[in-house]
Amino acid sequence: MKNLKLVLITLAALSLLGAGIANATAPPAKLPKTGAWQTKDGTTGFTLKRGKGEQSKRLFLSNVHVVTEAYGNCLVEAPVTVLGKFALKKFTINGANLVGVGKAEGFELLRLPVKVVFEGQTVDGKFSASFSPNGSRATIFVETQTEASGYCTANVSSVGHK
Repeated sequence: MKNLKLVLITLAALSLLGAGIANATAPPAKLPKTGAWQTKDGTTGFTLKRGKGEQSKRLFLSNVHVVTEAYGNCLVEAPVTVLGKFALKKFTINGANLVGVGKAEGFELLRLPVKVVFEGQTVDGKFSASFSPNGSRATIFVETQTEASGYCTANVSSVGHK
């Protein structure tokens, strides 16, 4: 029985070591396709375009639109449009190489402060986006708060290229 425990502990240590090595040598993230992206029901989407001129090697995300979820402190289910365009950046989060919009800190992607249109008014919000390592799916997170509607979020992880 002692040998079995020793074998299990050794295997666990080796698997953790192997995971660390695998994360340290994770393949680079594949850039997503340009064009329109949206969920199957069309409630969430965005556009991904190449920049122009000196920015032609960069990808920019714009026309982000989501629908908040009415639960908790959010009193309404309503569309939110994120204003502006955002250059995609490369991140390493928890050993995985990703492409997205936000700020990497430790094991998470922090949201950027943005302006959003929510319930017909321009208000402050926060936004982040990340793509799967193979560039085929995107996750969008938007949060905003108004006095009338409360704190509202939208977190959509099944956005695909049209």
